[in-house]
Amino acid sequence: MSKWTPVIILGCAQFVMVLDSTVMNVSISTVVTDLHTSVAAMQSAITFYTLTMAAAMLLGAKLGDVWGRRRALVIGAVVYSIGSLATGLAPNIVFLFLGWSVVEGLGAVLVIPAIAALIADNYTGRARVTAFAVIGAVSGAAVAAGPLIGGFLTTYLSWRYVFIGETVIMIVVLLLARFVADTSRPARVRIDAPSVVLSAAGLVLIVYGMLQSKTWGWILPAAPLQIGNVVIAPFGLSIVPFLIAAGVLLSWLFLRRQRHLSATGRPALLDVSMFGIARLRAGLSVLGAQYAVIAGLFFMIPVYLQMTLGLDALETGVRIFPLSIALIL
Repeated sequence: MSKWTPVIILGCAQFVMVLDSTVMNVSISTVVTDLHTSVAAMQSAITFYTLTMAAAMLLGAKLGDVWGRRRALVIGAVVYSIGSLATGLAPNIVFLFLGWSVVEGLGAVLVIPAIAALIADNYTGRARVTAFAVIGAVSGAAVAAGPLIGGFLTTYLSWRYVFIGETVIMIVVLLLARFVADTSRPARVRIDAPSVVLSAAGLVLIVYGMLQSKTWGWILPAAPLQIGNVVIAPFGLSIVPFLIAAGVLLSWLFLRRQRHLSATGRPALLDVSMFGIARLRAGLSVLGAQYAVIAGLFFMIPVYLQMTLGLDALETGVRIFPLSIALIL
């Protein structure tokens, strides 16, 4: 076995993780027609896929410590494959939502942290630098190839083949995972349930509030939330700022609990003392801004190109391609 076999296997998993987040955007109009749904429903599915990962990523990383990183990769690959297959065979938007936005998202929160940890386990020194560079290059290639692959398959075959192909790749990763060394040992770590609830609920409320702002309004109630005959408009305002404020409050309580757990010698879900490192704060700030811009562009531009200008999926992918090249550079 070549010493680069592990990075090839993990690179395949990384390719699927990145590809999946870009390919659906260029297929929106076709999926809307095939599943007899709406653009708003598809945008909600795209948003909740990211939201599922954001809400459960800390838990997924911690489960890698509890189970062992390779086992987390294997379990994540199984879950992801099931979700991807369900998405590829989805007869309606409900099945697509469950398969893609929920099940695939839950698989991804196990696979993504395991990839980085296993690269560190399998390589040292310059080889480790090279391996991480390969993973970065694979991510860039997936960003570039995603719109083109999705556009080509959607235009000439079917968007479903993308998810069937992802299923096949993840099954191959699953079968070859034994060639990836894992020096970690499963640890008897107690996962703090309140921390999981606080982090997930905080993120869900913030992102869901932002998502619904286009319907409910940011401040004034454009189309207020209505449950039965009861209109929810606190103080005559939209419920959106209240949802976001509640999410911020829960996130603050989450950080406060992490400090308390660390101070009392109990395992925290997140070591918040790391944010005291200036370089880490700077890196996270830049990455956060970068991903916000990228996600916004990939969220809006494909819809405009397809629903307003009437381009097909492949034409949309070709026009997004320069953005992908710029990201690689």
